[in-house]
Amino acid sequence: MATLNDTQTTILAMVVEGKTNSEIATKLHYSIRNIKYHLERIYSAYRISTKNPQNRRALLIKEVTKQELEKYM
Repeated sequence: MATLNDTQTTILAMVVEGKTNSEIATKLHYSIRNIKYHLERIYSAYRISTKNPQNRRALLIKEVTKQELEKYM
């Protein structure tokens, strides 16, 4: 499992819920640039390297879901 700080874990949870960068930034009172910075760190932690933003989010959600399922098996 990837090692994330509390902020990154919160952002990851919001991404999995389907929130946009703008929605996450508003909720957490951060700039969109700050959200993107944390997302880059999250992608790196999960070893997601594709540059297409939609693909990155989809791969991240898939990886998190897979790891969550593995916890219960």
